Amino acid sequence: MPISAALKLINLLLALTAFLIVGATSVSSGEDLLWSVVRAIGAFVICWIALSFLSNLLLSVMDMAHKDEEPDSNSREIPSGS
Repeated sequence: MPISAALKLINLLLALTAFLIVGATSVSSGEDLLWSVVRAIGAFVICWIALSFLSNLLLSVMDMAHKDEEPDSNSREIPSGS
C-alpha cells in the first residue's frame, strides 16, 4: 500500500529531525557528548514509536472508511417475485 510506505518514510524523517535537533541543542548548550547522544537516541525512539502509533491509527480509520463505502455482497436484498 503506497500510503503505508509514505507514512513510514515521513515517520523516519521526522524522527531523524528530532534526533538532530535534540543532539544539536544538547551539544550547543555545553552538555557532555555521551549524554547528548543518549538524549538524541531517546528522542528518536520516542518519536518513532509515537508517530508509528498515530500512523497505524490513521491507516485503520482509513481502512474502516473504505470498507464502509464498499457494498457487502451478502447484504444484497433478493427482489420479491410479486
